[in-house]
Amino acid sequence: MTSITIPDSVTEIGDSAFNKCSGLLNVSIPTNIVSIGSSAFYQCSGLESVNISDLSAWCKIDFNNSSYSNPLYLGAKLYLNNVELTN
Repeated sequence: MTSITIPDSVTEIGDSAFNKCSGLLNVSIPTNIVSIGSSAFYQCSGLESVNISDLSAWCKIDFNNSSYSNPLYLGAKLYLNNVELTN
């Protein structure tokens, strides 16, 4: 799996959901996500981009106080409606 779009019906990404998915390059996270579990993106070394459609919703996500919950931890770039956020 190289790309995944989390369905709009999902509100939480569980602990270790994508742990060790080193082939994962792109993830699209819907506005309904309120929390991302511990180590959800741990060892996702290939992750290049995270796509969102609402910056305000992204800022409200609870990353469970774990760096490995945030898919940007290893240097993936954040895109808002397919435009890279640089600031």
